[in-house]
Amino acid sequence: MKKISSLIILLAVLFAVTNINAQPQMKVHVYGGYNVPLSGLGGNSNYPPSFTSGTSFDRFLYMKSGFNAGADFKYFLGKKRNIGLLLNAAYNGYNTGTFSNYTPAGPLDGGKVTLNDVRIGIGAEYDFLPLKKANPFVGIDLTGNFLSGKFTPATGTELTMNSASRFGLAVGAGVDIMFSKNVGVVIGAKFDFMNLIGQQDTSAGTGTATTYYLYDKSYTQTIGGTSYTYNAINMMDVQFYGGVTFAFGQPKKMVKK
Repeated sequence: MKKISSLIILLAVLFAVTNINAQPQMKVHVYGGYNVPLSGLGGNSNYPPSFTSGTSFDRFLYMKSGFNAGADFKYFLGKKRNIGLLLNAAYNGYNTGTFSNYTPAGPLDGGKVTLNDVRIGIGAEYDFLPLKKANPFVGIDLTGNFLSGKFTPATGTELTMNSASRFGLAVGAGVDIMFSKNVGVVIGAKFDFMNLIGQQDTSAGTGTATTYYLYDKSYTQTIGGTSYTYNAINMMDVQFYGGVTFAFGQPKKMVKK
């Protein structure tokens, strides 16, 4: 068993340091994976939340899980082609699961909220080992997040969220492993700040009997003569993904270091 493990490790090391002809001019990744909601997109175990101090109120969207599916296009520059311009698009879906610990019973008890995010990004990437079959990279994207969702109660009318647009920033890292000149696999992770720009408060609208708004900007509301401050919802997540790499424009000649 030890000999087999040692052989696998040795083969992995040899594969990682093996040269390819050169970085291709273009790559397309098709991928999918799991999202971990963080900060205001996620939530804590205490639902509903309580006032943190005085009349300041922290808010969460309580998303417990998510998934992603998408594709990106990369065009590489430079003699070694280690700097890439990228365009990506992905669908991200989140849900809260069923709210079951609201005491006393409230409007969300027994219900479920889903959130959809069509995310489009443009950015740049730096590749560390463009001449190797295993090529680690880091990147940064400017993102547009186009959001929709719904609340499905235990009984009664389903509510639809009015569509919203938010703009943010994503940073990530991963590794491209090429099996041939044209096909390989990619694995990686991204940390997304989803709503740095475009947050809205109640001035966005009041909703209707069947619709509601994503109020993610801080706002103040007066109830019974007391002013309550609802803090901003800072939406963040981590995407873990894996997929297939398709490479195009592979040089015919060996590129020297």
